[in-house]
Amino acid sequence: MQNSWYLKKNGIHHFFCKCGEHNSLDDTKKDKHLEFEIIDFNREVIENLEVLNLYYYPDNHCSSCHNEYYLDVNALLFDDRTRYWRSVKWYYKKIVTDEFWKVIAFVKIPKVTTKTGEIAFEELELSNYTVTTSGVSHYDEKRGYFFKKSIMIDGNYHRVDRIIKEEMSKQILELLRSKPNEVLRWLNGRVESLDDLIFFLKNHNIRFIEILKWKNREYFLDAINQEVSLENSLVYFRNHRNEKSIQKVQFNSYKQMMHRYDEYNPMVDYIFSRSISDVNHLHRALGMNIEIKYKLFNGSNIESINHFIDFLKRHYQEKHIVQLWLNVSQDDLYYQLVQDSINLFSNKEMRDNLNANFQKRSLNIRAVHHELTRHSRRLNKIRLQEMSFSYNDSLLKTEVTREGISYQLPKNNKELYKWGELLHNCLSSYSKSVLNGHKIIFALFIENQLTYAIELRNHKIVQMAAIFNSKIIKSERAKIDRWHKEVYLKNSLK
Repeated sequence: MQNSWYLKKNGIHHFFCKCGEHNSLDDTKKDKHLEFEIIDFNREVIENLEVLNLYYYPDNHCSSCHNEYYLDVNALLFDDRTRYWRSVKWYYKKIVTDEFWKVIAFVKIPKVTTKTGEIAFEELELSNYTVTTSGVSHYDEKRGYFFKKSIMIDGNYHRVDRIIKEEMSKQILELLRSKPNEVLRWLNGRVESLDDLIFFLKNHNIRFIEILKWKNREYFLDAINQEVSLENSLVYFRNHRNEKSIQKVQFNSYKQMMHRYDEYNPMVDYIFSRSISDVNHLHRALGMNIEIKYKLFNGSNIESINHFIDFLKRHYQEKHIVQLWLNVSQDDLYYQLVQDSINLFSNKEMRDNLNANFQKRSLNIRAVHHELTRHSRRLNKIRLQEMSFSYNDSLLKTEVTREGISYQLPKNNKELYKWGELLHNCLSSYSKSVLNGHKIIFALFIENQLTYAIELRNHKIVQMAAIFNSKIIKSERAKIDRWHKEVYLKNSLK
């Protein structure tokens, strides 16, 4: 037994030491030498928080090993009031069958039977992590109150739920690696990621380990068969274009990408080889700057990309479209303009409206993005119905004025639309994403003047821009970064 336990049953206080000694105190017998008490631990450090540490206290500690620290079974496992504990230990056990791999976290707690008063220890399951042979993974916490607790490790408190889930992920990974089934056995221990092992379980027909170094591979799985290899994969990505110049430029860029990033992103090869017919134009496009090629379409849906390219082809010549992509710089703002433009084509109503009303402009990403967002704002204004946004208290605490900048969340989609009009960007198209919690938008005011807008996803700033999506000066970006670190993250991650 790794823990010492305190349990009260039928008026009897039981103390089970981890060394095996058992003592008890009867409520009906007032023996001052057997008193125990509940004390607050580190109150000066953890202000206004109750911290239960039950002691066989002060003089009657375990007579065998002198232990004083006992865990209260009910307070630890079934009570929500006490959150911080000095030390708790748990066990793991592993199960492997023909259908799944499973890791179970549990503790052994004392149990007193009501009828006989007998005391026995039983295993109490805390959580389990299961991966099936078809690649379905499931993590389940059984004791909700317990997983809200924090315990001390190396002088700091850490949430139990995070510790156990991280440990169980390592345990289930080791179990899959040490006890592989036939689907995984061919890997011979070469895969060290749980997600990658699950990928091969889900796609059991694939026996090509290099596929793990393909970005956005989920888009191409339907086209992959058991005989997949590097050679026929590259053929597939270039749409079976067999011109020698195309084969050469594709393979050279593949080698450069693997050398620089240890990853291959096939998005550009796949999309351009299916949308550019002229071999010379395609050769130029596939040979673009390797950094731009690696990042260009990340975060965008293939269907929306194709809609965007079809739209461009209706209004511009192929050589000019290719030049548009070649002119994209390594500036992060350009990538964001490309992604914003593509995302607008996920909306069928927007596509139909553009096809009927688009005013042709010079073909550069800023001009195209400006025209697209103008149409988006126009369309949103026509169909605008008020949509109120709600935020939790932690997020509302981030609305502050700091270093001369006031940070404000939109109250509804009409306010978001108004900000988009003032900044001449596509904020109005983000209403559903804000409502669903997929994006968080802040308007930044300086001297009561709307000056910037920032977009956050998964607690990270993914976009910050001024009017017409222009850059924010370095000193102002530094202020925003400090607000993000010292105000936003501090409050939102509580």
